[in-house]
Amino acid sequence: MTFDLPDSPDAIVDLFRTRSTDGSPFARFLAIDLVAAFDGRAELTLEPRPELSQHRGTIHGGVRS
Repeated sequence: MTFDLPDSPDAIVDLFRTRSTDGSPFARFLAIDLVAAFDGRAELTLEPRPELSQHRGTIHGGVRS
């Protein structure tokens, strides 16, 4: 699936939030939040939770990638 991105960084953030919460149960489970989008880059946050961890207590590599 492809689509045109909005020109405004704030609009890109809004689009990400809408698509990640409406389109994918897994994305909702991860609860990744796009904080900012600028100059072809993005800043995302993810709150660590036990269910995202591996047996040693660190975030699972699949979640981090």
